[in-house]
Amino acid sequence: MQQIDPFISEITSYCERARISPSTLCVRVLGNSRFMDRLRRKLEKMDDDMKKLSVYMAENPPEKSQVSQ
Repeated sequence: MQQIDPFISEITSYCERARISPSTLCVRVLGNSRFMDRLRRKLEKMDDDMKKLSVYMAENPPEKSQVSQ
């Protein structure tokens, strides 16, 4: 996603400068060491879903009678 990718990069960059792992940062701030992994997986799933939707819409254009006026 357009908003999540830069956020992940920002977290990664911060962690590199702070010399800590992203999971350490997430534990300190959120109490959740798995947050980054889950965020990345969610992003991958969303990308896959968006591709599937795009393919379906391209292959199944609405008929003129289905289009709202």
